[in-house]
Amino acid sequence: MLFRSDKNCDNQVSLEELKHGFEVEAHVVLSMPDSRALFAAFDRNGDGTVDLGEMLDVFVKLQREQKKGIH
Repeated sequence: MLFRSDKNCDNQVSLEELKHGFEVEAHVVLSMPDSRALFAAFDRNGDGTVDLGEMLDVFVKLQREQKKGIH
C-alpha cells in the first residue's frame, strides 16, 4: 500500500506520500499530527523518508509482539 503512494518513484515514501497513501488506499484520513507520529514510527533512521527496509522492520516487530501476546 505505502509504495503505491511513491509518486516520484524513488523507492522511498515521504510524509506527504504516506498521508496521501492512507487516504487513497486505506480510506483513512489522518490529521497532520497523526501522520507525523505514524511517519516517525516507520522512519527508523530519521532521514525523512521511509524505505522498504524500514517498513519491513516495523511489520516484523509488530508480528513478534503479537506472537508474544498469543503465547
